[in-house]
Amino acid sequence: MWCVAELNAEYVRKMEDVLATYERPHDATEPVVCVDEKPVTLHDDVRPPIAASPGIVAHRDNEYGRCGTANVFCAVEPKAGQHFTQPTARRSALDFARMAAQIAISYPATKTIHLVLDNLNIHCRKSLVGCYGEECGDYLWKRFSVHYTPKHGSWLNQAEIEISLFSRQCLGRRRIADLAVLQCQAQAWNEQINRAKTKINWQFSRKDGRRQFGYKKNQFKRSENYLAEQELRATIQAATNKSEQFNCFLKWVFFGGEGVITENSRDEQRKVIKHNHLVANCLIFHNVCSLTRIVRELERDGDEVQKDALACISPYLTEHINRFGDYTLNMDRKPPQPDYGFALRQLRAQAG
Repeated sequence: MWCVAELNAEYVRKMEDVLATYERPHDATEPVVCVDEKPVTLHDDVRPPIAASPGIVAHRDNEYGRCGTANVFCAVEPKAGQHFTQPTARRSALDFARMAAQIAISYPATKTIHLVLDNLNIHCRKSLVGCYGEECGDYLWKRFSVHYTPKHGSWLNQAEIEISLFSRQCLGRRRIADLAVLQCQAQAWNEQINRAKTKINWQFSRKDGRRQFGYKKNQFKRSENYLAEQELRATIQAATNKSEQFNCFLKWVFFGGEGVITENSRDEQRKVIKHNHLVANCLIFHNVCSLTRIVRELERDGDEVQKDALACISPYLTEHINRFGDYTLNMDRKPPQPDYGFALRQLRAQAG
């Protein structure tokens, strides 16, 4: 998520535009649709699998044959739970034009369709004009109000979440050998998820962006020469690095499944995320306490601790944390008994 090459005025402008679009209340006359693509590798079994039978589990050979590649266009209207999934043989301008036409046809009575796209070269008016001609292609393109994510900002496109849903729920670990089967499976999944009207609950707002990246509203608009303002760039870069380090540490803590939450329930997902944040913050607090104790010991020994040296210390230490080893509990160790009467005696002494 936090792969930001450089947080400049162009990046902030596009990010705020996309986030402002997401913050709009749901309006059936102006739907917000996010589109992205996913490459898919086609595989086939080299040897026939053994089907499950009473008392025998199914078996599949580890060896497989490659059958080429395909592409899947994934589009979603997050607040309405409307999904569009279209597998194609290639990811060409012609295929994107057909996908855009399918979206436009699905909303015949709208004022405009807010379309969120990344900066792929086929995501433009030229693709529709090349497929449908100047008049029809221009008409279709004008049906959309296009919002481009910033470069290296594809995490802002909610279609990335749609791709994750499609990958886990439709593709899974199955082997799909040809495009026809992929199209059939995608259509079945698309019908099922549209019946369920599965929505995406996007939580990241413009306020969150300003807090995470360390800039204020309209800050970049007031800056006429951002590149020359070294102090501003240093502040924003520091905030970006801090966020990136924390999220990398979160992923390290959530080592099972490499951070992928397999639960489909929103409440369960929220529990997993909050638990992961709690564990990560406990580890960070433990690291800070340990580092503070070491610094105090150095000072007591007469060593001078420089401020610049402290600035280089990171609380995201992992080498000393044991995630997989043996854990032993000393059951014979008896904790000291707390003196419950201490607070009461202290209060009485103060009152007397």
